[in-house]
Amino acid sequence: IKGKVDKKVVYASQQSTGMIDAAILSTELLQFKPDYLIMAGVLGGKPDETNIGDVVVATKTFTVDRGKIDELGFHPEAESSINNNACITSIWRKKREIENYIRSEDNTRDSNIRVHFGPIACVRQVIDLEGFFSESISEVDRKAIALEMESYAVSRSCELVNEGRTKALIIKSVMDNTKDKDNSGKQYAGWSSAMTVKYILE
Repeated sequence: IKGKVDKKVVYASQQSTGMIDAAILSTELLQFKPDYLIMAGVLGGKPDETNIGDVVVATKTFTVDRGKIDELGFHPEAESSINNNACITSIWRKKREIENYIRSEDNTRDSNIRVHFGPIACVRQVIDLEGFFSESISEVDRKAIALEMESYAVSRSCELVNEGRTKALIIKSVMDNTKDKDNSGKQYAGWSSAMTVKYILE
């Protein structure tokens, strides 16, 4: 890392989406006993509260599809992993600086990217349905700000492996608002997520 020669980074790229692949890859990386396991990438943001390119830093990750089914229907029993540690607090204190840094590095548009902190829901499906967030995510955690398909596995791996010494940092950016998906925001969201990680590392 430029200016930080004492820091070493191990990088891996997940080849398939989903929590199982994320858990396996995370466990393999944890053999290096890192201080942090950072997951960058893209996700779906909460409608009306996030915009394309906005960055989401997870304070908690949770699932919504575990539970019990009986004659009355499905009763969710969310699994959750808390990510709210001292490092998250340090990032929160630099929120304005990170936002200004991303905006200054973006020469393609008049950027108004914001950094959000909050729970991220982890689901096993690609969501392209109006009303899904309010009906299926906010009902489980009203503070949830986004959803995607891997973060819980990464956070949970850090809790179980390496005696829990590695801290998970989930830093992903909004590529859509879980409806009318067309992937047009994916590249921009991937970039803003990567720029946030770059700022933190440097």
